[in-house]
Amino acid sequence: MDLKSQEISGQYKNFTRMTPTDFENLLQRIGPHISKQETYFRTPISAQDRKKWTFAIFLKEKLQPPKKPLIRLKKWDFNQYIKIDAGDQTLGNHLFTAAGNSKYTSHRIQNEIISLAGEVLLRSVVEEANSSKYFSVLADETADIAGHEQLSIGIRYVFEQNDKFTLKEEFLGFVKLDRLNADSIASSILQFLEKSGLNLDKLVGQGYDGCSTMSGEIHGVQKIIQEKYKRAFYFHCASHKLNLVINDVSKITEISYWYRKRHNSFF
Repeated sequence: MDLKSQEISGQYKNFTRMTPTDFENLLQRIGPHISKQETYFRTPISAQDRKKWTFAIFLKEKLQPPKKPLIRLKKWDFNQYIKIDAGDQTLGNHLFTAAGNSKYTSHRIQNEIISLAGEVLLRSVVEEANSSKYFSVLADETADIAGHEQLSIGIRYVFEQNDKFTLKEEFLGFVKLDRLNADSIASSILQFLEKSGLNLDKLVGQGYDGCSTMSGEIHGVQKIIQEKYKRAFYFHCASHKLNLVINDVSKITEISYWYRKRHNSFF
């Protein structure tokens, strides 16, 4: 129900707690201060509607929302979204007041910021690992969405702070693999760890899957790395072993039937 119909029905004063004349006088005074400018991505609520909604909140009255949407996006992308919800006032002011060539929201700048943030996080992890006594390397091969083979590399270490010890396992990054032989993979792992700034004299463990390329005792990745770093003993990754066990056990008819029955009872 709008204000005019409320006035006719006698509900106007009950809703606004003032006469129509007083309402219009007040609106003329505060209108310029509460009006919002129409922008590329937003159609503002009129000053009158904003005032009506203010009364509705304070007086706990129910009104129908305005017919025009609060936000009208012409293109749903990062730049449009961040203008709606910048996260903090400083960034919001920058986006609305900065010149078009200095907003720093292009895709190149976005990628650069992400890359720099990654470097900061990596440096923090490396500093922690180097401050510990030892660390182990974890690596596994995987293919990305384009089918390119890459190596996921992480480390595991014990971090000491204020006489408290915390076991940490941190992801470091991906390494593209041009070849999948043991020499190439071992070289990629060592080059990545050295480039990251890790002190490889503290390398005491290697964790990979059980394939011959990684675990081979004669010329596997673990053997090549251990020849250079004698204390870097190889351990078959516990998660991979568990996966192999589950895979083999699921082939047993009785267990497979039991699992499906349990699964169906939950879902």
